[in-house]
Amino acid sequence: MAPHFFFPQTLRALEEEHEDNRLYAQNPIDIASLHPSELEEFVKGVSFDLSDKELFCIEEQDVFDRVYSLIRSYASLPTSCKFNLVESLRSNFSVLLPNVDSLSRVSQSQDDDTPVFDRVASHRNAFKIYTFVLINVQVWEFLSYLSGRLGFDSKWRKWMSASIFTA
Repeated sequence: MAPHFFFPQTLRALEEEHEDNRLYAQNPIDIASLHPSELEEFVKGVSFDLSDKELFCIEEQDVFDRVYSLIRSYASLPTSCKFNLVESLRSNFSVLLPNVDSLSRVSQSQDDDTPVFDRVASHRNAFKIYTFVLINVQVWEFLSYLSGRLGFDSKWRKWMSASIFTA
Protein backbone atom coordinates (compact mmCIF):
# COMPACT_ATOMS: atom_id res chain seq x y z
CA MET A 1 0.00 0.00 0.00
CA ALA A 2 1.15 3.54 -0.75
CA PRO A 3 2.24 5.96 1.96
CA HIS A 4 -0.63 7.79 3.66
CA PHE A 5 -1.51 11.31 2.62
CA PHE A 6 -1.95 13.89 5.37
CA PHE A 7 -3.34 17.35 4.68
CA PRO A 8 -0.39 19.72 5.13
CA GLN A 9 -0.73 23.24 6.49
CA THR A 10 0.72 24.63 3.26
CA LEU A 11 1.25 23.31 -0.23
CA ARG A 12 5.03 23.58 0.04
CA ALA A 13 4.96 21.51 3.23
CA LEU A 14 4.46 18.53 0.92
CA GLU A 15 8.16 18.80 0.08
CA GLU A 16 9.13 17.96 3.67
CA GLU A 17 10.03 14.37 4.46
CA HIS A 18 8.51 12.81 7.57
CA GLU A 19 9.43 9.64 9.40
CA ASP A 20 5.87 8.31 9.61
CA ASN A 21 5.50 6.98 6.04
CA ARG A 22 3.68 10.04 4.68
CA LEU A 23 3.33 10.72 1.01
CA TYR A 24 5.41 13.77 0.09
CA ALA A 25 6.88 15.29 -3.05
CA GLN A 26 10.24 13.55 -3.30
CA ASN A 27 11.25 14.84 -6.74
CA PRO A 28 9.32 18.01 -7.62
CA ILE A 29 9.91 19.31 -11.12
CA ASP A 30 10.76 22.95 -11.82
CA ILE A 31 7.89 23.74 -14.18
CA ALA A 32 9.28 27.24 -14.86
CA SER A 33 12.34 25.71 -16.52
CA LEU A 34 10.25 23.90 -19.15
CA HIS A 35 9.77 25.41 -22.59
CA PRO A 36 6.12 25.90 -23.60
CA SER A 37 6.11 22.81 -25.85
CA GLU A 38 7.74 20.71 -23.09
CA LEU A 39 5.19 21.98 -20.59
CA GLU A 40 2.32 21.08 -22.91
CA GLU A 41 3.71 17.55 -23.32
CA PHE A 42 4.32 17.27 -19.58
CA VAL A 43 0.71 18.16 -18.79
CA LYS A 44 -0.55 15.79 -21.49
CA GLY A 45 1.57 13.01 -19.97
CA VAL A 46 0.16 13.63 -16.49
CA SER A 47 -3.39 13.80 -17.87
CA PHE A 48 -2.84 10.59 -19.80
CA ASP A 49 -1.52 8.78 -16.72
CA LEU A 50 -4.46 9.99 -14.63
CA SER A 51 -6.96 8.81 -17.23
CA ASP A 52 -5.21 5.60 -18.30
CA LYS A 53 -4.25 4.13 -14.94
CA GLU A 54 -6.40 3.18 -11.97
CA LEU A 55 -8.13 5.96 -10.03
CA PHE A 56 -5.69 5.77 -7.17
CA CYS A 57 -2.62 6.13 -9.38
CA ILE A 58 -2.21 9.56 -7.83
CA GLU A 59 -0.71 7.69 -4.87
CA GLU A 60 2.18 6.53 -7.06
CA GLN A 61 5.25 8.59 -6.25
CA ASP A 62 6.01 9.59 -9.85
CA VAL A 63 2.43 10.67 -10.58
CA PHE A 64 2.14 12.46 -7.25
CA ASP A 65 5.40 14.36 -7.81
CA ARG A 66 4.30 15.50 -11.26
CA VAL A 67 0.81 16.56 -10.12
CA TYR A 68 2.31 18.37 -7.12
CA SER A 69 4.76 20.21 -9.39
CA LEU A 70 1.95 21.38 -11.65
CA ILE A 71 -0.21 22.53 -8.75
CA ARG A 72 2.73 24.32 -7.14
CA SER A 73 3.19 26.27 -10.40
CA TYR A 74 -0.50 26.44 -11.28
CA ALA A 75 -0.62 30.24 -11.54
CA SER A 76 1.97 30.24 -14.31
CA LEU A 77 0.39 27.49 -16.40
CA PRO A 78 -1.21 28.44 -19.72
CA THR A 79 -4.99 28.19 -19.75
CA SER A 80 -5.00 25.07 -21.96
CA CYS A 81 -2.67 23.27 -19.53
CA LYS A 82 -4.82 24.30 -16.56
CA PHE A 83 -7.92 22.99 -18.32
CA ASN A 84 -6.36 19.62 -19.21
CA LEU A 85 -4.97 19.10 -15.73
CA VAL A 86 -8.13 20.10 -13.88
CA GLU A 87 -10.35 18.08 -16.19
CA SER A 88 -8.29 14.93 -15.54
CA LEU A 89 -8.32 15.51 -11.79
CA ARG A 90 -12.03 16.30 -11.75
CA SER A 91 -12.89 13.27 -13.83
CA ASN A 92 -11.03 10.89 -11.53
CA PHE A 93 -12.44 12.55 -8.44
CA SER A 94 -16.02 12.24 -9.70
CA VAL A 95 -15.57 8.53 -10.41
CA LEU A 96 -13.90 7.82 -7.08
CA LEU A 97 -16.99 8.13 -4.87
CA PRO A 98 -19.21 5.65 -6.69
CA ASN A 99 -16.22 3.32 -6.92
CA VAL A 100 -15.74 3.37 -3.13
CA ASP A 101 -19.44 2.71 -2.68
CA SER A 102 -19.33 -0.35 -4.94
CA LEU A 103 -16.21 -1.61 -3.14
CA SER A 104 -17.97 -1.39 0.20
CA ARG A 105 -20.88 -3.42 -1.17
CA VAL A 106 -18.47 -6.07 -2.45
CA SER A 107 -16.79 -6.25 0.97
CA GLN A 108 -20.13 -7.02 2.62
CA SER A 109 -20.59 -10.07 0.41
CA GLN A 110 -17.06 -11.48 0.84
CA ASP A 111 -15.70 -13.57 3.68
CA ASP A 112 -12.11 -12.31 3.40
CA ASP A 113 -12.17 -8.51 3.75
CA THR A 114 -8.41 -7.89 3.62
CA PRO A 115 -7.98 -7.21 -0.14
CA VAL A 116 -11.14 -5.10 -0.29
CA PHE A 117 -10.13 -3.25 2.88
CA ASP A 118 -6.77 -2.37 1.31
CA ARG A 119 -8.50 -1.11 -1.84
CA VAL A 120 -10.93 1.00 0.19
CA ALA A 121 -7.99 2.44 2.16
CA SER A 122 -6.24 3.23 -1.12
CA HIS A 123 -9.36 4.90 -2.48
CA ARG A 124 -9.71 6.93 0.73
CA ASN A 125 -6.10 8.04 0.41
CA ALA A 126 -6.61 8.99 -3.24
CA PHE A 127 -9.78 10.85 -2.28
CA LYS A 128 -7.79 12.98 0.20
CA ILE A 129 -5.12 13.72 -2.41
CA TYR A 130 -7.62 14.72 -5.10
CA THR A 131 -9.49 16.88 -2.57
CA PHE A 132 -6.34 18.70 -1.49
CA VAL A 133 -5.14 19.25 -5.06
CA LEU A 134 -8.52 20.52 -6.29
CA ILE A 135 -8.89 22.83 -3.28
CA ASN A 136 -5.52 24.36 -4.15
CA VAL A 137 -6.66 24.86 -7.75
CA GLN A 138 -9.77 26.61 -6.47
CA VAL A 139 -7.68 28.90 -4.25
CA TRP A 140 -5.43 29.81 -7.20
CA GLU A 141 -8.47 30.54 -9.37
CA PHE A 142 -10.06 32.65 -6.64
CA LEU A 143 -6.86 34.66 -6.21
CA SER A 144 -6.71 35.21 -9.94
CA TYR A 145 -10.33 36.35 -9.97
CA LEU A 146 -9.80 38.70 -7.03
CA SER A 147 -6.66 40.25 -8.44
CA GLY A 148 -8.35 40.88 -11.78
CA ARG A 149 -11.57 42.12 -10.23
CA LEU A 150 -9.88 44.42 -7.75
CA GLY A 151 -7.13 45.53 -10.11
CA PHE A 152 -4.19 44.26 -8.08
CA ASP A 153 -0.87 44.02 -9.82
CA SER A 154 1.39 40.98 -10.20
CA LYS A 155 3.44 41.93 -7.10
CA TRP A 156 0.34 41.57 -4.94
CA ARG A 157 -0.51 38.22 -6.55
CA LYS A 158 3.00 36.91 -5.91
CA TRP A 159 2.88 38.08 -2.31
CA MET A 160 -0.58 36.66 -1.74
CA SER A 161 0.19 33.28 -3.29
CA ALA A 162 3.43 33.08 -1.32
CA SER A 163 1.57 33.92 1.88
CA ILE A 164 -1.14 31.32 1.35
CA PHE A 165 0.98 28.50 0.06
CA THR A 166 4.16 28.84 2.11
CA ALA A 167 3.15 30.40 5.42
